[in-house]
Amino acid sequence: MTQESAIKIFEQRNIRTHWDTEQEKWHFSIVDVVGVLTDQPDIQGARNYWKVLKHRLKAEGIPIIRDKYMHVCPQYYPRIIQSLS
Repeated sequence: MTQESAIKIFEQRNIRTHWDTEQEKWHFSIVDVVGVLTDQPDIQGARNYWKVLKHRLKAEGIPIIRDKYMHVCPQYYPRIIQSLS
């Protein structure tokens, strides 16, 4: 496992990551993060939670950007955090 694609541990759960050398920043798997923050028992539960949340965010007009990585603009982070709590 290299720095470019490493597994991080958070609260004894694996978070998949990728280092973007062009932008010089880490990208984290949103499914893994959602799974940890919502205490999902398995990856399938986290995938389903993200799928439903993504549709709700799109319905509210919050853009989900899918380029090299799927992400949401930082200005919408408070709304996403609110949805996860």
